[in-house]
Amino acid sequence: AWAKGPAQHGEVGGMSGGGYTTSYRWAGVTRSKVAGLIRHDARDVDRQNGVEVSHSNAAIDPAMTARNETFVNDGAGRFAASTSSQQWLDFIDKRVGEARNFRTNKDGTQTPVAVRADANVVVEVILQLDPEFTGKCADMDDAKREEVRELLQVMIDTEIEHIGAGNVVGWAVHWDETHPHVQMMTIPMMKGIVLPI
Repeated sequence: AWAKGPAQHGEVGGMSGGGYTTSYRWAGVTRSKVAGLIRHDARDVDRQNGVEVSHSNAAIDPAMTARNETFVNDGAGRFAASTSSQQWLDFIDKRVGEARNFRTNKDGTQTPVAVRADANVVVEVILQLDPEFTGKCADMDDAKREEVRELLQVMIDTEIEHIGAGNVVGWAVHWDETHPHVQMMTIPMMKGIVLPI
């Protein structure tokens, strides 16, 4: 039986069962820091476009980056293979531009206000299966990689269902680090309002 593990905002939590754990982490990101995060998440897309970016993460094996799988929202709540990092930024800017935050005046009326420049406009969610179960990316055979891919997809689908497809910017499955994991970017929006996180 699966049981939800403890998690607090920005901390690691997860699901456990069968001797393994499934961890997740989330953290808010301001618009000024989004581009750098996309460069990390969608590094395979940058490489396909001839853009090489050095990463400070020593666990990244550039020889395996081509194995990564990166998807972006097409604007209609469906997801397609990403062909450019700019797709992510365009989606974020459009979606956040649709936000209508309000200030409540003393008389009870509401006045529309812009999303603050220092507001967290995306939330990065990291999904990972137990490393004891998956083993190292470099050691996986095709059958194990497919099994892990299917289980990660269940996690992705669950997040999309929970958050809403229109609020998911995209995700990358990273096969070029020590252990496979998903880095998903979402927009904290409900009923047209960017939520404070």
